[in-house]
Amino acid sequence: MRNSFFPLFFLMIVSACADQAADQNSVKIAEREAAEAVFRFMFNANGSMLKRDAASYCIGFGEMNLADPDNGFIQEFDDISPTVKVASQCGFDDYIVTDRHSGKASLIFRLSSGKCDTIDHCRFRGGYLEANLSASSEGYLADRVNGIWSIRVDPDSPGWIS
Repeated sequence: MRNSFFPLFFLMIVSACADQAADQNSVKIAEREAAEAVFRFMFNANGSMLKRDAASYCIGFGEMNLADPDNGFIQEFDDISPTVKVASQCGFDDYIVTDRHSGKASLIFRLSSGKCDTIDHCRFRGGYLEANLSASSEGYLADRVNGIWSIRVDPDSPGWIS
């Protein structure tokens, strides 16, 4: 009897570890999908002067020194106008954000934090930067219902706009 217990116990542990790894992978996929939905929401709801007249939307992750998303993530925005680029393709001087290629006025959007409590509910912090006196920061809630992400400003997370 003792010999049959160990393989069963070992199998239960391996199965539990596999389930946990699958759950972690599901959460990472959910975070990526929700982040895309939050960026789309910010593109449409930003309070900048440029809005859709920007030469480009540059996106990144972080607070100050933004990390560029991978090319696969950028390709998810092929349907967006203006063109979505990685954050490093935009520059910011003391006065304005510009597209490094064209030199035209652009917007930088960032997500500085994201956490999914479940695969269907995530929280983010993010905003845009347009110029020295035009920027924002908000908390966002992302909820997936029937496979579609719904985004709203988090009423419990103080935001600002200048």
